[in-house]
Amino acid sequence: MLTQDNLQLLYRYSYTLTCNEQDAYDLLQHAIEKYLCSAKKPDNKIAFIKRVIKNKHIDNYRHNNIIQFDSYDDTVFPLDNDSCELENLIINEDMVENILLSLNPDERELIFYWAYEGYTAQQISETLEIPRGTILSKLHRIKARLVQQFDINVNDSLEAKQ
Repeated sequence: MLTQDNLQLLYRYSYTLTCNEQDAYDLLQHAIEKYLCSAKKPDNKIAFIKRVIKNKHIDNYRHNNIIQFDSYDDTVFPLDNDSCELENLIINEDMVENILLSLNPDERELIFYWAYEGYTAQQISETLEIPRGTILSKLHRIKARLVQQFDINVNDSLEAKQ
């Protein structure tokens, strides 16, 4: 059957795909179960199980619509000791992460174009092919919700950005 070394190899492969311990165990369990239930046992069981792990991971990824964002540049916010302390920088980064996690993908896209790219409502409207009034009302609702939810002042944040 499978040796302890084989199981460790397959677990490491699963973990490499998922970057999550529990998800890796789930993938490995599914793949071994599929191998044990298969009527015709394949010649190379390790390759078969790896293929099942990979296919299941892809299926899970598609099913959950998981989008992973990797930071390729750790110096997105240059450290300026005169204007911002390291603690404030970390707090601000955490707040931005929390704000983005509270938004759905459509709202994140609007905020990206509006706050990060600096697009006007008209430019966002043309890019997304949505009426300008809809863009303005969505932005207003998003800002109002963020002010209420996180007790922030959106206008102060914009002034600090400029």
